[in-house]
Amino acid sequence: YRMHSDIMKVLSESLYESKLVAHVSVAAHTLSDLEHVESNAFTCVSLVHIETASCGMTESSKELGGASGMGSAVDGSESKANMGEARLALAHVKILIAAGVGAKDIAIITPYNAQVHLLKRLMQERYSELKIGSVDGFQGCEKEAVILSMVRSSPNKDVGFLKDYCRVNVAITHAKRHLCIVANSSTVSQGNSFLWALFMHLKAKAFVCSPTAVHHR
Repeated sequence: YRMHSDIMKVLSESLYESKLVAHVSVAAHTLSDLEHVESNAFTCVSLVHIETASCGMTESSKELGGASGMGSAVDGSESKANMGEARLALAHVKILIAAGVGAKDIAIITPYNAQVHLLKRLMQERYSELKIGSVDGFQGCEKEAVILSMVRSSPNKDVGFLKDYCRVNVAITHAKRHLCIVANSSTVSQGNSFLWALFMHLKAKAFVCSPTAVHHR
């Protein structure tokens, strides 16, 4: 597989009985190995988890005028957004671009169309080459760096259709060198065994940081 081994293992250990193997030519590559990219705490690692638990970044419901809130699946006209996560995604994009990563090599993926709209409003005038979209809109597209905004964050720990692990699985497969997951683990990890295993893997292998660490760089 054409992704860093630590990213690949997120899927391999949870879904494929550890049978997936990263190709030796890409198993250890990071953003800092790209030409003109500086080494820093983020470009030297393949996995980042920006932990939003207990940070007050709760989800909100948005009406999309009858459009599906989750890509091709049916969810009425209501979708979910999370302004706190959107701002963190923007902050992480700025860190990567400041280090020399091209905007064309970065994608932000989120399961919810309301979050897609919010992210585009915040970013695309500044970074026209940055790709932002839903999980369904990224079929067959790989990027050096992927930022995944999970959105769901609520006291009742409802994750909605994130329980469909295939959506998260597909999003992760688009990352080649760097995967940054912006998420409230105390909410999202309760969705199913795959999501629980995902956050256990992040805890063991990722650079886990607070929103403050990202905003203050």
